[in-house]
Amino acid sequence: MNIKRIVLLSIVACLTVLFQQVDAAEKDLVVMTYNIRAGSLTTIDSLAEMIKSQNPDFVALQEVDVMTKRANAPNMNGRNIVSELAAKTDMFGYFGRTLNFAGGYYGIAILSRYPCLSMQRFMLPNPLNKTVEVQAGAWFKNFTDYPVLWAFPALAVVGALVSFFSVSKLKAGVAIVFSSLAEIGTVFTPLVAMFPFLMPSSSNPISSLTIWDCTSSQLTLFTMLIVTLIFLPLVLIYTGWAYKVMSGKLTNKMIQENSKNLY
Repeated sequence: MNIKRIVLLSIVACLTVLFQQVDAAEKDLVVMTYNIRAGSLTTIDSLAEMIKSQNPDFVALQEVDVMTKRANAPNMNGRNIVSELAAKTDMFGYFGRTLNFAGGYYGIAILSRYPCLSMQRFMLPNPLNKTVEVQAGAWFKNFTDYPVLWAFPALAVVGALVSFFSVSKLKAGVAIVFSSLAEIGTVFTPLVAMFPFLMPSSSNPISSLTIWDCTSSQLTLFTMLIVTLIFLPLVLIYTGWAYKVMSGKLTNKMIQENSKNLY
């Protein structure tokens, strides 16, 4: 009989532990995000009290300083904000350094009620995280590597010359076509010469802006694609209508016959 009771109590105990684990696994996690602005607007005690009032499981902190010396946050100078907040909130603190700043470090942090088994930092794209060298004759490097690119400066020169002589011969259609080609060649010549740079810097080469530095997020690109698909046809339709209304040659005879309503 005693053996049966022991077995029964053991089963009950196991089921109790099992249900407790299930309840713990199904517990809602409270996640909080907090931009503390390096503590410049308050104190660590106030920050800790605000966090504790929300009773979060995880806290994502932005604009976090560690051992910095800021003029606008003298009460935080030389202090490890993350470790102090972790101690005052009874949580685990983890700091991710973004850059060295003001004699210390600046970045983001996480406060967690649960210990972190592993942590990996993924850096955001940094336009300054590249190596740039100033070289003599670099403007012609792309043309040397890809001779087909000489077509763009050639198109600019030939288009401009043909357009000039077409105007003198009163060949308006040919002038418009080749002036457009000249503009295309003129615009693309510096672009292919500077590629992959869009805005090279001579004073601080590492600050030069490349195509990759200018890329937008996928959401932004998709949004602008939708906008382009909607408004580009409207612009083309309006432009075509304007050209149709204002088409034809403007001659002296036409000006004289319509002197009252042409302007």
